[in-house]
Amino acid sequence: MSLYTYYVTEDVMSYVTVGNSWRPGVSAVGNFSFARSDLENSFITLDPEESESIEIGVKSSSMDDRLQLNVAAFYQTFDNYPYRSGGSGVNYVSTDSNGVRSVEQFNFVAAVPVNVYGLEVESRYQVTPNWNVGALMSYAKGEIDNGLIPCNDYAPVDGRPDSGATAPTVADIDTATGNQNVGSCNVSYSSNFAPDWTTTLTTSYSYDVAGKEVFVRGLLTMYGASK
Repeated sequence: MSLYTYYVTEDVMSYVTVGNSWRPGVSAVGNFSFARSDLENSFITLDPEESESIEIGVKSSSMDDRLQLNVAAFYQTFDNYPYRSGGSGVNYVSTDSNGVRSVEQFNFVAAVPVNVYGLEVESRYQVTPNWNVGALMSYAKGEIDNGLIPCNDYAPVDGRPDSGATAPTVADIDTATGNQNVGSCNVSYSSNFAPDWTTTLTTSYSYDVAGKEVFVRGLLTMYGASK
């Protein structure tokens, strides 16, 4: 990671942070089929993940350090980000030790490209020597960039996850996937289910009681709509 700073004034500092990371690929446990396809295996054992990021920000203080305001914007890209299918999983064809094939469900994973961008604003104000308030607002949005994920795309086969609740048959999956055991879709949507916006407000007041410092603290956190 590299950090570059520049002091605009004694009370205002700007910075740029550039970093990269790597972590081993993951393996999903729970698919015990004895006849996996190449596509199916690609949704079980993933290649290592690589990431690059950049953050640009400003930190400032004023009113004899009573007021602090920090603003930062960031952008991060991932290759082979491990995205796991949610809910009850994806229908697929499983083969047992006797060669009997059946439709099962499994939360497969997929190595997908993801772009994340966001903004964070933090402020703290010392109202009096005993009372301070603070606010933190953050926005972060992660999106899969045309990644191939496991999905229920069996009826109809149109490259989009099925909206119906009817379970496919072994024949349905074989026909739709060309005997690959599991369906797949190219998608560009949110990479997680967390809300994009989060705001936290804090305040605390301290006072002396019989020579001991006592404080009262309040915390309020508000979230945007989750997926």
